[in-house]
Amino acid sequence: MRSIRRNLMVTLAGVFALTALALLAASYAYVSRELDAVFDDELKQVAYAVRMHGDWREVEAFRQANPEFLFATRAYAATGRIVFEDRLFGLRFSAPLSSAEGISETVSNGRRWRVFTHVGPEGVVQIAQPEDVRSALARGLALRMLAPIMVALPVALILLGWGITRGLRPLRVTTERVRSRAPERLDPLERGAEPEEVRPLLDAIDDLIRRVGHALEVQRRFVADAAHELRSPLAALKIQVQLAERAHDPVERREALADLQRGVDRATHLVAQLLSLARFDSQQRASSEVDLAELARSVVARVAPLAESAGVDLGAEAIGPAVVTGPPDGLDSLIANLIENAVRYTPAGGEVTVSVKRDVRGRIVLAVSDGGPGIPVEAREQVFERFYRVPGDRTTGTGLGLAIVRTVADACHASIRIDDARPGQLPPGALVLVEFPPTT
Repeated sequence: MRSIRRNLMVTLAGVFALTALALLAASYAYVSRELDAVFDDELKQVAYAVRMHGDWREVEAFRQANPEFLFATRAYAATGRIVFEDRLFGLRFSAPLSSAEGISETVSNGRRWRVFTHVGPEGVVQIAQPEDVRSALARGLALRMLAPIMVALPVALILLGWGITRGLRPLRVTTERVRSRAPERLDPLERGAEPEEVRPLLDAIDDLIRRVGHALEVQRRFVADAAHELRSPLAALKIQVQLAERAHDPVERREALADLQRGVDRATHLVAQLLSLARFDSQQRASSEVDLAELARSVVARVAPLAESAGVDLGAEAIGPAVVTGPPDGLDSLIANLIENAVRYTPAGGEVTVSVKRDVRGRIVLAVSDGGPGIPVEAREQVFERFYRVPGDRTTGTGLGLAIVRTVADACHASIRIDDARPGQLPPGALVLVEFPPTT
């Protein structure tokens, strides 16, 4: 199992180690430059001293006073004759005479040397020093500078571990708060003085609790609805089975079996409607762009046999494209339920019209009108509730079709209302309007 604390410790330890190496490299480069400047200046001072005084004992005294400052000295007269040469010249350094004033670098006897040449009217003085002497001294100084860092590194890691442990304490507290909650508690977590970084986690947990609570509520509602609504159809089916068993006359038996088949069909339709409603209630459906006009024509073609068997003229006025955003299966169910409801309440010889248009505000409007008795004004909101039936309704519906329509419309952020299809006429018919927001 991955640990945030361990990952932070490993990452920061690596950062500290790389920082220490970078400091070592930077220290070495800085010390090398400073030593070059100091030693070059010393070479010049030695060369000037030799040339100005001509007393070689001063050179030996400087060498003895600065044993780490290894150098070789040679002086030439104006004629080119060697006036002075210490034992390093020729033994370790054998570069030829140079007449150019200043600092130069050369290789002699397999070593790199840094040489200062002083040219005067009386002759030339050359002071040479091996570069590896400077490099060794620079490395030693850099390592001595790094030693305190290496000592401080474990201390820093210990303090860092303590700080990380302290910083992660709110996560442990939040974990304990979530673990100690009773399963039936679905209210949001209590908030305190938690750090800003923990708040998104708490918000996500609250959102999860809310969605779990909604799912449980949908499940409880489904179980209650199913238990309540299936009790009567199942009792009726049991009675119809008993009647079919007792019927001795073939005609009576066929009629009993036909009633039984219709009862099974009603129960099957009720179960299908319950499952559809639970499905649309319980989860966020994947939304996509849907051509509502094309979908309406497809559903009209599918429901046409039902309308034809009921003697209802079903037509569509859907001129596409009319693109809306929503779950395709949910929109299909919305249109199908509206059409089936309209066909059910329209008497034989009547008309049901499905239209998809765009209004002046750019919204897509789905309209389904029928030739039925219409819906009283006072019941136009209640009909979207589960299992609500208008008083006096004798149709064989489940009372769930418009509840499914409302659920899908809410998922699409669409508004829905009911008007009279033929105001002032009898029967007035019903006009259901579903208005979708404009697509961007």
